[in-house]
Amino acid sequence: TLANVLHASARTEDALTSLKTTVDLNPGHLQAWHTAGALNGMLNRHTIAIDCFHKALELQPQATETRLNLAQSLLQTAQWDAAAEQCLRVTNETPESAVAWSMLGRSYAEQGQGDAALDAFRHAVQLKPAFPQALAGIGFALHKQGNWEESLDYFRQALQVNPQMAQAHFGL
Repeated sequence: TLANVLHASARTEDALTSLKTTVDLNPGHLQAWHTAGALNGMLNRHTIAIDCFHKALELQPQATETRLNLAQSLLQTAQWDAAAEQCLRVTNETPESAVAWSMLGRSYAEQGQGDAALDAFRHAVQLKPAFPQALAGIGFALHKQGNWEESLDYFRQALQVNPQMAQAHFGL
């Protein structure tokens, strides 16, 4: 699409203008709403992204990728309950989604639900053992519970997968 070409050419604002024209002319254009949400999310315009993802989900409620992107924007705007709700929906519909389980863990952790967070992060790692975000999530959850030595092991595992992961370095 023109929007993808413009974005690939570092013309994201032009891409968004093209997508706005698309949805103005055809409000039922699922991919335009999803892409507009994704681009706005990349630009840290998460409130706009959330609106776009909601519109896309009105058109296609089973769109797992859109729901995960919505959850990510909700996490970025500290809407922990709403993010958890989206993640739970994905984990119920697509239980093999390690990303959804990890994001659910973060949602729970941010709400102070340590045991639930730990369970969700561990489920993500069962599905995808080399998942640095989930490994670091386990590390932070264990640290918060006072299991400092065990938490260090998980931060180290995360760094073995991604040596540049600032979050895991911070945990150490």
